[in-house]
Amino acid sequence: MMAQELNDSELKKYIRPVNDATGQLVKLKPELYEFKAEYNRSLKLPAGRQFGFNVENVETVFPQLVKSRSISYTAGKNLFKQAHVKEVSMEGLIPVLVASISELQAELVKLRAELEAIKRNK
Repeated sequence: MMAQELNDSELKKYIRPVNDATGQLVKLKPELYEFKAEYNRSLKLPAGRQFGFNVENVETVFPQLVKSRSISYTAGKNLFKQAHVKEVSMEGLIPVLVASISELQAELVKLRAELEAIKRNK
């Protein structure tokens, strides 16, 4: 049996560059937080301090990076409950971060050129 190799252009459609990445990223408010102890065990959330974002904040800027998942947990002897939790796709932020770095680098190059021009004209 032969495996079919598909490249990105065969798999994706509506491909566009990421514009104004820096402008969008500055709307996010990074947080340092801890999950409440009563949810750590039942929802299997990480303990201790976490770096992240408020999901509602991310949802207003990048709604496509917020997904909901259902978690079943034990709420007593033979009693199970289900919680719906929103999560941010941190991996999905990587292309936006790279686009922002590119924007900032282009701005830096432009500003350096302007500064050199000002120094030469003195």
